[in-house]
Amino acid sequence: AKMRMQTVAFLILATVVGSEHFRVATVYSEPYYFNMTQTSGEPKKSGYIVDLLEKLSVNLNFTYDIYESPDNKYGKPVFDGNGNVSWVGVIGQVVDGQADIAATDLTITPLRSEVVTFTVPFFRADLAVIYREREDTFTWWIFLSPFTWQVWALIGSALLITSLILYFVELRDTDGTALNSIGGCISFSLACLFAQGPEAY
Repeated sequence: AKMRMQTVAFLILATVVGSEHFRVATVYSEPYYFNMTQTSGEPKKSGYIVDLLEKLSVNLNFTYDIYESPDNKYGKPVFDGNGNVSWVGVIGQVVDGQADIAATDLTITPLRSEVVTFTVPFFRADLAVIYREREDTFTWWIFLSPFTWQVWALIGSALLITSLILYFVELRDTDGTALNSIGGCISFSLACLFAQGPEAY
């Protein structure tokens, strides 16, 4: 964990022009940054961000002042009517030079990466959608589930119409082929329908 903290610190300090005192902007977000009431009744800045900065300041010999962003926002672009863009939140504090570092549970996005440099993430979160598990019951008609009944009705109608057309066309042929019967025409149509082609028939 110590090596990871130092790696993050070097990446942070690499983006700041040589100074041993840093202004750190953050957002009130438990458990990363919040005010804890002491036994004396006075509030104390606490949270993971504060603990991380304290450890880094000792290991790397620097001082810092941490403050909450005036709007308590993470940061998003604001566009005016002339096509100009400005940033609010802790991103805006860094972009405008009011803060040297933004330390909070900030999501890395492509748009934000265009205006600031992110360190290696110290926390990753995966979002997921949950749903109730469906209880499937066995049925002999499960093979019909891929299509709705309307689609099956169209397939059946097309099969029947095609078979009838074949039958009436083949009535004029007296060579005694199987297509002279309704059953033979239906079998031929089924072979074509299931992508086997007339050769399978």
